[in-house]
Amino acid sequence: MDGGGTPTDMRQILANLKNVVSTEWNPDAPAVFNEFIREHEWELALHVVARHSHGTCNERRCIMKWILSVTLMLLLFMAGTSGVFAQDCPSLQNAVPQDFAAFLGAAVPNDKNADCVTLAIRSLGEARYEEAIPVLVKFLDFKRPPSEREKAGYSLRLPTVWEMYPAASALDKMGDKALPSVVEAIEKESSTSLARENAIAVLMGIHKNEKAKGIRLLRQEIAKSNDSAVKARLTSAMSQAVETWCADSEYKSCQSAAKQ
Repeated sequence: MDGGGTPTDMRQILANLKNVVSTEWNPDAPAVFNEFIREHEWELALHVVARHSHGTCNERRCIMKWILSVTLMLLLFMAGTSGVFAQDCPSLQNAVPQDFAAFLGAAVPNDKNADCVTLAIRSLGEARYEEAIPVLVKFLDFKRPPSEREKAGYSLRLPTVWEMYPAASALDKMGDKALPSVVEAIEKESSTSLARENAIAVLMGIHKNEKAKGIRLLRQEIAKSNDSAVKARLTSAMSQAVETWCADSEYKSCQSAAKQ
């Protein structure tokens, strides 16, 4: 990690503020505060402190909060990372990418292991561990469990595909190396409709700076296939990609790529 701050530093600093978080207006505030810290969302944890601290905001308290905000933002700039802590999953405490991949290879997601599955997927994405691409594709329709803040109704905006489905985010981080497996997920009959939809999102996300290139890739795959069912799935995916992922400024170029 670059810089002088670390997630542990930030966690310790913010943990010292937990005792000022009041339950007067929201009984879930302390749990939400803990969730923000666990997921390295320092700014939102600070927001909880500012919004749910004990007592009135007199001049001195406001000044101290302002100073704290500036200090934390500087540390945030140096830390610059987010994720889930491995202590929630003891078996993955000291895991390396190979361990995370092996864990996912044997895992069947359920309510009991969902947090650990999420941790493993995110860790592989952060490590850009390309050997795990095939196993990550199998989790394209795995939706992470809701965080404490989401359960409590704290949400600044609607989450994106990459935020709700960790494998989509992990594969996006792999870039072009993930494309063959992502295309295969679109082609396969065994893929769920959700997995196929998220695979399209990943493909277009990897081509976010040139959406028409993603459309051309799908067109090429259609031309290469001799299987009518596969062609149909790819054609449907291409149409969905154009309509869903090509903005107004890119729409014509995407349509043109689809017809070539």
